[in-house]
Amino acid sequence: MQPNHPFKFGIYVSILSIPFFGGNLNHQFPILRPLNNRNFRLLLLGEIIFLLGNKVHFIVLAWLALQLTGSSLTLGFVLMTAAIPKALFMLFGGALSDRFSLRRLMLISNVARANIATGIAILVFNEAIELWHLYIFVLLIGVADALFLPALMTTIPSLLKKSELEPGNALVRGAMPIGTLVGSAPAGLLISSVGIAATFGIDALFFLLAVIVLWLMAEAISYVSTSNDVVSRAAHRSKSFGVLGDIKDGLGYAWRRPAIRALFITISVIHLSFVGPFIVGLATLADSSFAGGATDLGIIRSCFGGGALLGAIIAGSVVFKHRGLLLIIITAALGVSLMLISLVQDVIFASLFAGLIGIGDGLINVISFTWLQKTISSHMLGRMMGLINSSALILAPISYVLTGAIAEINPSLVFIVAGIPVLVITIYLITIKDFRQLT
Repeated sequence: MQPNHPFKFGIYVSILSIPFFGGNLNHQFPILRPLNNRNFRLLLLGEIIFLLGNKVHFIVLAWLALQLTGSSLTLGFVLMTAAIPKALFMLFGGALSDRFSLRRLMLISNVARANIATGIAILVFNEAIELWHLYIFVLLIGVADALFLPALMTTIPSLLKKSELEPGNALVRGAMPIGTLVGSAPAGLLISSVGIAATFGIDALFFLLAVIVLWLMAEAISYVSTSNDVVSRAAHRSKSFGVLGDIKDGLGYAWRRPAIRALFITISVIHLSFVGPFIVGLATLADSSFAGGATDLGIIRSCFGGGALLGAIIAGSVVFKHRGLLLIIITAALGVSLMLISLVQDVIFASLFAGLIGIGDGLINVISFTWLQKTISSHMLGRMMGLINSSALILAPISYVLTGAIAEINPSLVFIVAGIPVLVITIYLITIKDFRQLT
């Protein structure tokens, strides 16, 4: 059904993703120490502005697609068209991050997004926008986004000390819900008050503001790897055989190292088991089993978002000595919690398990990215960041389809089936000595 008011449309998206913020933090907390670094502050601010622009773009683009077609199915195809190139080009984005200036790649991504938003605004203003235009634009959006995230995650270790990487990653990962929280409802208000064309124009200003902030950030002159095989980017470029060769080398690098291979397989399995169940499965379960329906769904999703934020804060505030064993324990807990959701009959317990799963998700993300940044050779880090993000994005559509098929049989069965691979991967991790000994 087509929504009848854009402001309400933005409000609905915002409510479903409000994370729980708890406690007051000050400068004495370890998680805030990276903010003493001017370049990191600018990087974090640039990321937040980019995410805000991205959320406004998502809302107004979705609303425009619905206005053009009145079809939620068409909207799904439009969004899928953006997701596919983003997943595929993430590997290229990672390879480019190992070859070129990280700041320049982030600047190019934001300039491209600003131009895309401006182009849509012009077409809408002149009443010349057509559906095929949207498909072209979202393809370009997917490519532009694939440049940004690997470069962002690769930049962090070039700006911070090793002791600051965990809190730095926690701040960067924790900032990701802010775009959804702050951007959704205002996007709907903008559409209602100034119209679609002007909203796209304002959205372009978000990305231009991110360009200014990132431009103020000094270029990282040196990139110091924490491993013994420090390799300069210039030397690496002279030995490579192009971007495709870089991607092949990156895949081989990850596969030949048992701990890295195990971590990538684990994160891929977790995404496969969680993305579909938490988007499709929870919606189906709330509709069929919970009295509150959509309201209960919003509460459960909010608890997951709040848990993920809390997990990131914990990971950024605590020094972990045995990361491998901790990741194994968290993975096992995630699998058990996922299966227990199938047994709950009310929103309270479902929200509790969703919150616990969110905490585990936040911990795994921050701990995993930090360990990779501390361990991987500098000339490979961009490709590893691209690979870890690409694997998650590629598996998302598969998770959606599998979840939908199982939910047709029994919504509760979704969570039992989804939990099994997570427990299996836990057993696999226990058998990998290099992973168990991660520090």
